[in-house]
Amino acid sequence: MRFSVLVWVVLLAGCTQLSSQLRSQSPIQPSTRQSNADEQRAAIVEKLEHDSDLFFLKSECPGDVMPGTENVVHHLAEDCDRNPADCLKHCVAENGSACYGLALWLQPQEEIEKKYPEALFSRACKLGIISGCTNRAAGMLALGTNNTSTLECIARTFKKTCAKEDPWGCTMYGVVLSQGIGLTQDLKKAAEVLPKACNKHGPSDPACQQAQKLREQILQNYQSP
Repeated sequence: MRFSVLVWVVLLAGCTQLSSQLRSQSPIQPSTRQSNADEQRAAIVEKLEHDSDLFFLKSECPGDVMPGTENVVHHLAEDCDRNPADCLKHCVAENGSACYGLALWLQPQEEIEKKYPEALFSRACKLGIISGCTNRAAGMLALGTNNTSTLECIARTFKKTCAKEDPWGCTMYGVVLSQGIGLTQDLKKAAEVLPKACNKHGPSDPACQQAQKLREQILQNYQSP
């Protein structure tokens, strides 16, 4: 019998928790002049639209372009909210963390087309931000594609980011395993993978909490006659 659970395609803004030491290393400084938030977002989007190095959503699979070396995340949405122009400047200079933070800043804005944060997640991924790869794959999954190669790419990406101990990567890898998305459905393996979502930040992390809920559902259904 095929086991069906809710697939979590979520805003992965909580996928990286930073220590105060790491946050203190952020190069982003508060803006000396408070600009209108809408104007700031429009300026970022215009830059993305006209800079081919920044804005790309090619057929590249995030799991395939993810480099072997991982870079540390120093920026989240609130860091780029303080000064998005400065964050963009660092992103242009190939600071993957700044690209990642800028993507998280743009992602919840309903008036912003999703292709823009997705492009930034792609860039962050290629610059060694593993959570950027996870977020990009989640964005691809959210589109609801039935393309076999795309689904295989999504599953492959989550497998790789989980291997790099990205909490949401492990949660989402458990999701695709439990659903058979892009790979053969394997409830046993999903139940084994999901606890890894808790290794990095513990039970208070949203990725861990979602993983625990899914694992409970799997075990209840898997053991039932």
